[in-house]
Amino acid sequence: MANGTNFRDKNSERNMFQRRVGKIIDVLRSDYLMTGSVRLGGFKFRDGQYTIAQIDEGEWRDFDTENELWGYRECYAWFRHSVEVPAEFAGKPVIYEIMPAQREWRGSSAQFIVFVNGELAQGVDANHAGVRLLECAKGGEKFEIFINAYTDDWDFNGKAMMKARLKTVDDLVQKLIFDLLTPLEVANLYSVDDIPRVDILKTLNDAVSLLDLYTPDRAVFAESAEAAMALLEQEIYGKDDMGVLTSCIGHTHIDVAWLWRLRQTRDKIGRSFATVLKYMDEYPEYKFMSPQAQLYDYCKQDYPEVYEGIRQRVKEGRWEVEGSMWVESDTNVISGESLVRQFLVGKRFFKDEFGVDNKIMWLPDVFGYSAAIPQVMKKAGIDYFMTTKISWNEYNKVPYDTFMWQGIDGTEVLAHFSPSTGNDERENFCTTYNAFLEPSQILGGWKRYSQKDLNKNVLCSFGFGDGGGGPTIDMLESGRRMEKGIPGCPKTKMEFSRDFFERLEKDVEGSNRLPKWAGELYLEFHRGTLTSQASGKRYNRKSENLYHDLETLAAIAQTHCGSEYPSADIYEAWKIILLNQFHDIIPGSSIKQVYDDSKIQYETIIARGNELVDEAVAELCAGLAVKEKSYVVFNTLGFMRDDVVMTDLPKTENFSIVDTDGHPLAWQKTFDGKLAFFAKCVPAKGYKAFKIADATTSDCENTLDISGNTLTNAFFEVEFDAEMNIARLVHKASGRAVAPDGEVLNKLIAFEDRPYNHDAWNVDCYFDEKGIEITDVTSSELVENGPVRAVWRVVRTFMSSTI
Repeated sequence: MANGTNFRDKNSERNMFQRRVGKIIDVLRSDYLMTGSVRLGGFKFRDGQYTIAQIDEGEWRDFDTENELWGYRECYAWFRHSVEVPAEFAGKPVIYEIMPAQREWRGSSAQFIVFVNGELAQGVDANHAGVRLLECAKGGEKFEIFINAYTDDWDFNGKAMMKARLKTVDDLVQKLIFDLLTPLEVANLYSVDDIPRVDILKTLNDAVSLLDLYTPDRAVFAESAEAAMALLEQEIYGKDDMGVLTSCIGHTHIDVAWLWRLRQTRDKIGRSFATVLKYMDEYPEYKFMSPQAQLYDYCKQDYPEVYEGIRQRVKEGRWEVEGSMWVESDTNVISGESLVRQFLVGKRFFKDEFGVDNKIMWLPDVFGYSAAIPQVMKKAGIDYFMTTKISWNEYNKVPYDTFMWQGIDGTEVLAHFSPSTGNDERENFCTTYNAFLEPSQILGGWKRYSQKDLNKNVLCSFGFGDGGGGPTIDMLESGRRMEKGIPGCPKTKMEFSRDFFERLEKDVEGSNRLPKWAGELYLEFHRGTLTSQASGKRYNRKSENLYHDLETLAAIAQTHCGSEYPSADIYEAWKIILLNQFHDIIPGSSIKQVYDDSKIQYETIIARGNELVDEAVAELCAGLAVKEKSYVVFNTLGFMRDDVVMTDLPKTENFSIVDTDGHPLAWQKTFDGKLAFFAKCVPAKGYKAFKIADATTSDCENTLDISGNTLTNAFFEVEFDAEMNIARLVHKASGRAVAPDGEVLNKLIAFEDRPYNHDAWNVDCYFDEKGIEITDVTSSELVENGPVRAVWRVVRTFMSSTI
């Protein structure tokens, strides 16, 4: 200390060790890793979307890689060129690498699928830039490279470059780099005086001291590198002493639609899955999991060679098909029947295609979870639930990561929230399903895990996701070293999520520390997804109801009339309904183009569904023993109904509607020229005929009395104020007034929708501080009054809208 000022020795040995090792790693990367490189040209270019089978169709033109740019929003294009391996690359591995598509790689940069000699080789993007062509070149090998290129419609900024090179790398140097880097990253997670940091840095310093970085002879350097790695193997690896295990499974979360349309998703699947298969060839220990049967169905249609590769890896026990659902759907807006069908259609696909009976509901990114889920899971044969999304809560941290989740009927399932996150305890509230397989997230996940007294094993799904991509070489290399064990870091194990859950179930069974969460898993965030893009939500419900009715009517027609049941039409339509229940489509959080596409899909299946309903009803009516002119009313619900029927008026002027006992029914003409009558006692899942009888008059008794702004019928008395809000509503039988004194009902208020973030997702706590009452009444009139119903129409204006 001098002059009262604190003094810190920034050149202390402990800090210098860390800096020295980091510097040596940089030197190895820049001067030793790449042993040869040659820039490539000779590109031919063709704009447009084609398949590899159409590669020789159309015209190709030369593309100047030095001076020409390509791309626009939502651009598809192809590049091709011939590549020959230089003679000086003989004896070395050879990598084909696409250089940055713009000034730098970004998540929204161009994405590519690379075909080598006509065979799909790998996807290429910001995080997977190189394709390994040869393990040991002879020199002179020739390759025909075809590149399917794409730039997105959401965040592509300007034109892109297209450059490529062949390079060779020294695999020994790459191994040495990761042998040094992974424990260095562990050490950097600790304070300067923590023992793991002190011990690791000492050994790393001793190891880099063994490296011969000045002798030009590469063989001498290689010998010194082997000595350094042997020291690391002896002093660091295998020395894990935490007694903690992180089960790791490769994964890529692919949003079926979000900032891209469905057709781009289909290509993301090809890119991502092809890359996984390629890396599996290079890393025998690599295991991968992907949910969502819809993705596999797309892959089967568009990339059959990739799909066959997946099937082979599933047989080998390296690719896990799990998740149980057709897509990772919303669970708040959709019906219970749709939730059941997500499991039914999803599990059936996985069983038929891969022989796998799913046991996990894998739903990491959905905006809250219905309390009905555990019951539906169990009845579908699903035992385990996995998510991370509840960690996004705006206010309250859920106190558990491993617990029994109890549904509304008492059914319980084992739930686990993957705790993967960064190491900074001040910022580790949120967890991720797109983890990096690196020490900071493995140690950070263990620190974040809330039940260390219950369990010493957590789950980590790693790999770039949302837009696909998956694990990188860096992650796989880091994972290899953490699996050996490093002091101060949980040990990792590459294994299926099913294996993790089955072991977890055994470990926590009977423990008095295993908590229970009863009811909904409510997400304190993204509340606006219950209302955004309301038209899509309406289409969903109309489709759900339509196909429920169709199935009922078609089944009755098959039973009573021998009609052919339209199973194929129904199954394909339900797959469209389930697809659009994806957790970024139906909640309203996708780009506009997604909803343009969705509308076309909905209207197509609704039109077809109505055609099939009409056919089933026509066949049923033709087979009924109804001798007199009648309305036949079908009830598709599971209970007997008394309800209003809306249909076309009969052609006769004077008529009455009577039931099978001859009793007349209330009916009236509606303001839009239809017939409304009150049908009674229509049986469940059945039908009933109502006779159209002749009558001397068509006069209908009005049931609504009007006096000024007061409306009265047999049940209610309603009084409106000058702005047509309900000032008083009285239930006549009980005398109960619904509206509190001084308050009105039916008040319309418009609130400003300006959340601080996530415009389509969020409704924030301050929304009601700026509300505008809609009081401008343009017109108010009684448009219908009869024995079935009375209709009072009020028209209001608000800004440019008419309500």
